[in-house]
Amino acid sequence: MSCCTSFKMTVLATSALMSFGVFGQNILKVGPEQSLKLPSEAAAIAQNGDIIEIEAAKYSCDAGVKWKANDLVIRGVNGRAHITWQDCGGNLPGGKGLWNTIGYNVRIENIEFSFAKVSDNNGAGIRHDGGGNLVIKNSYFHHNQNGILVTPYTPKYPVENNHVFIVDSEFAFNGHNSGRSHNMYITNTNTFSIFNSYSHDADTGHLIKTIARENYIIGNKLEDGLTGTSSYHIDITGGGPTFIHGNVLVQTQNSPNYVMVAYAAESKEGSRNNPNKHLFMSHNTIVNYHDRGKFLKIYDNMNDFEEGYVANNLVYGLSEANFVTFSKSATSNLVSIQNNIITDGSDFESLENESYYLAKHSVAIDAAIDVEGFELSKFKHQLTEFNRSGPANIRLIDGKLDVGAFEYDGLIHPVPSVELIANQTTIDYLGSVELAWTAQNAHVCDFSGGLDKRVSASGSLHVDELSRNTDFILTCYGDAGKNQSIVSINVNESPKADLLPETTVDTLLNTRISDYLTSNDPYVSGVMKYWPGGTISSVYVPEKNVVYINGGGMRTYFGNELFAFDVTTQTLQQIHQRTDITQLDIFEAGDNNYWDVFNYPCSGIWTTVSGEMTAAPRNLKNSLTFDYKTDSLFFQGGYVACSSNYETSDGWLFAPDTGEWTLLHAENSDFKGTTSRIVTLDKVSGLQIIAHNQGLHVYNAETAESRKLVNSVHTAGVSGIIDEASNTLFYIGNGRVISTSLDGLATAEALSFKTDWQIIGDDYLLNSGSPKLTYHTEAEKIVGWNGQDRLYYLYIDHENSTIEIVAKNTPELNGSRFEYIQALGGYLVIDDSRSNFSLLREVQ
Repeated sequence: MSCCTSFKMTVLATSALMSFGVFGQNILKVGPEQSLKLPSEAAAIAQNGDIIEIEAAKYSCDAGVKWKANDLVIRGVNGRAHITWQDCGGNLPGGKGLWNTIGYNVRIENIEFSFAKVSDNNGAGIRHDGGGNLVIKNSYFHHNQNGILVTPYTPKYPVENNHVFIVDSEFAFNGHNSGRSHNMYITNTNTFSIFNSYSHDADTGHLIKTIARENYIIGNKLEDGLTGTSSYHIDITGGGPTFIHGNVLVQTQNSPNYVMVAYAAESKEGSRNNPNKHLFMSHNTIVNYHDRGKFLKIYDNMNDFEEGYVANNLVYGLSEANFVTFSKSATSNLVSIQNNIITDGSDFESLENESYYLAKHSVAIDAAIDVEGFELSKFKHQLTEFNRSGPANIRLIDGKLDVGAFEYDGLIHPVPSVELIANQTTIDYLGSVELAWTAQNAHVCDFSGGLDKRVSASGSLHVDELSRNTDFILTCYGDAGKNQSIVSINVNESPKADLLPETTVDTLLNTRISDYLTSNDPYVSGVMKYWPGGTISSVYVPEKNVVYINGGGMRTYFGNELFAFDVTTQTLQQIHQRTDITQLDIFEAGDNNYWDVFNYPCSGIWTTVSGEMTAAPRNLKNSLTFDYKTDSLFFQGGYVACSSNYETSDGWLFAPDTGEWTLLHAENSDFKGTTSRIVTLDKVSGLQIIAHNQGLHVYNAETAESRKLVNSVHTAGVSGIIDEASNTLFYIGNGRVISTSLDGLATAEALSFKTDWQIIGDDYLLNSGSPKLTYHTEAEKIVGWNGQDRLYYLYIDHENSTIEIVAKNTPELNGSRFEYIQALGGYLVIDDSRSNFSLLREVQ
């Protein structure tokens, strides 16, 4: 237990944290009233040892800034400087980050970084390719694809000389729903240390991902937050000495990955394998709301785990059985698990309001024990407590330590209260509202839902042009947790919506794909036996009145079946049987499951022992097309089914009438980008259009010839659709709309994109990832769907460069694919292989 007062730390840890190198006295000032208006102007002239002071202001679209000098200090003054790519359009220049630090030693203080976006989904607030010490202090990273991405260039900056220190900073809402980008991602680094920082609400990625050789994670708060889509809270990817102490970790019910901390999950021979696998975890407060939740999983892929200590943690929502788990049971003998207190929540001041300070009656007070082999002398840094409002508190001890992340201090920590009001809660389409709020016992507040904005604890603002029902959520943070207030605004539909048809839902019986999939395959082990919705692709061929369907791939399903839905009879037929893997030339005696057969190398080409070639199972990412020149289905690339998510670039034709596969080409670098490709068919020229971030090609499947017309297309989170009325190709999603005319495509040598579309109305479709799109041949409009309860009709005005998106409510229905089929009088909806198809039928 501590004494009843504590003092603030003015300096954290060691002198290495806050100073390095030899700094000069040259100060470069940046700001609206300075001679240097933008950070990029200072970066262009900065010399070794300079100090750059950036006035608090919003610096929009000044991105891809390269800081090349060594021993730099860059800090916001008179408030926090804000670097953002929001509303700048397209990808930020340089393809890396808002800032790209490439020198030796850099310290960044009091800067906000937001909305970094590049084509490979790794756009970072800071991309650090330099070496030495990187220090981040009192900074805020939000809504970037990666908050910070540390990738020192090791030929110049050897790993052993690189260190990352993060203190008093916040990381929120970073990631790109793929699970491969994170709030922070640390590589090529000797030591990684993070203190008194708040990482939360990552978009599908991890709150902390580090491959550093040593890790010190001390006195932070890590939580899924309201959105609950964070994966691991802490991913110690390759193992190595790791100290996790005094942190608060909170996992919600909606988290897609129920393990909070993973140790050495990706450690393997020759890759991401750090030696000296020692793990020390103590005095953390762990709160779990996930019904399958686990705190820690230790992987011992290399059989080289040495020791672990998990002690003196305060735990809510977990049992002893799911507290610590192991990939190999023998590893448990190397881990000491002692004196972890499981609480029903009464040990906290307020579990409901996330005030995890100890209550005065808590059994955790003075309850810590000394663990043999686990002394404080093992730490390189002092034990600290998380403090949301400023520098960390030193953990003061007057005898025995308490269990959990906080020492009892005898104080009452008031929970924030917040009130948010609107001047009206029902408005007309494209109307506006006034919001006002007041919070007590709070330091800062964040809007989410209909608005992404950080605000002070009291204020007001005006919101224009609301086009759909919107919840404004205001969350305010104080010393003792957080609280929130929600205002719901009901928005009347557009007058144009009254002119659009209503819809009803019909279930099409006997259309479950899973009824045709082999469920008793002896080689299925640890893989899915069905097609998840995200792996299904389909294409409607009006001339045949048939919808062709494929699915699986991407480590989910290992069969390459194909199906046809006859629109006239509304029946499903299997047109290609699954290839028997025991007849493949890569099959070996002793293979027990698919992982054994398809481990390495991953390939899109299957060859049988008789020499016949077929396409391996793949997730085409909604890029299945029909080729009229050859009367065949066209397959280009896709994520193939193997033990890793590998995207191939081979090309195939499949003739539905004969059941024959034709290999057009094997792996082809022209069609291999670092983002998923999008394939569309231009019916006028009969050419396939293949686009990804490395270029756009047109492909003649009849001759297997291609030509490149565009150097790069941003395809991450984007869907392609052709507006047949104007013969215009649109790429829509992930916050952007671009288009190009396909007139004269057969002989075109280049294409140019129109990027200046003005969007009017409901922009949900525009801002969603890989939106579901189809072409309504009767209405002659592109139509989108949110996969649940709304259609979006696009009114395209080429002359005035405007697109009005009008939403129309529908009955609730889940689906991953939808196709407008005039002969059905509506939209064919496919969810996953275990569900019958549905018809979202128009009612005139």
